[in-house]
Amino acid sequence: MVPLGGIASQAVTREELIAELQGLAERLGVDSVPRARFTRETGISEWRIQTHFDNWNEFVAAAGLKPNNSFKRIPDDDLMEAMRDAFNEAGGIVSAARLRKVSRYGLATYTKRFGGYAGALAHFREWVRLFDPEFPYVDDLPSPHPAPPAATPPVEATAPTAWPQGDRDRYGELLNFRSLQHAPINEQGVVLLFGMVAHDLGFVVERVQTGYPDCEAKRRVAGGHLQRVRIEFEFRSRNFNHPPEGCDLIVCWEHNWPDCMLEALELRTAIRSLDATPH
Repeated sequence: MVPLGGIASQAVTREELIAELQGLAERLGVDSVPRARFTRETGISEWRIQTHFDNWNEFVAAAGLKPNNSFKRIPDDDLMEAMRDAFNEAGGIVSAARLRKVSRYGLATYTKRFGGYAGALAHFREWVRLFDPEFPYVDDLPSPHPAPPAATPPVEATAPTAWPQGDRDRYGELLNFRSLQHAPINEQGVVLLFGMVAHDLGFVVERVQTGYPDCEAKRRVAGGHLQRVRIEFEFRSRNFNHPPEGCDLIVCWEHNWPDCMLEALELRTAIRSLDATPH
């Protein structure tokens, strides 16, 4: 069998993928491996799996393992217990990027369930207050949002000023993230923001070019290794219109393509877990 992670940056065959999954299950001593665990441990993207299998359970069945239950809703308590275990193992509260590496559940499970990583941490604070009051890092969790100020008497509405439009410069919503005051409104803004946070998200940029794909980089994967990744920048993921075999990851401001065949990194979500202070 190809060594773990050895095929992460290469074209892989159906048989090699099956061997990787079987080998991981044997090492873990289990008969079913969650999708997030497989990609985290091997560094093999979902897109590489989808080139040979229609879905995850078909891949699992081909490897002779039990169908994965990742489509069943995981109880909130199980998610909170996994988050507590991850924090205890890491020695404190960690960023979303770090949780992706140490938790037994994928980061997307938390962000989709609780409306982002900040929402997951807020839910976790309430959970430990009730079920694990001795949790040692509770003071490091974000404080609950203060109560909204008392309502003030309404003021008489006025019609918006008819500002001239024409060719005046336009800006994205106020972001105030590090040295970027406004959110991106085009692909160039996405490139700039990614360059600002690439290190925080585990990427090392090799080169940026005008041809396809836009960027070649390496990212940190399981075992402290680096995996080559080809990146295409888009303002919205649905703007992608290139042959998918030439790219591994779409980096975008807004991920609006539910059926995207490639992995996508939505920056507006990713930066929520990052320190806004300039580095």
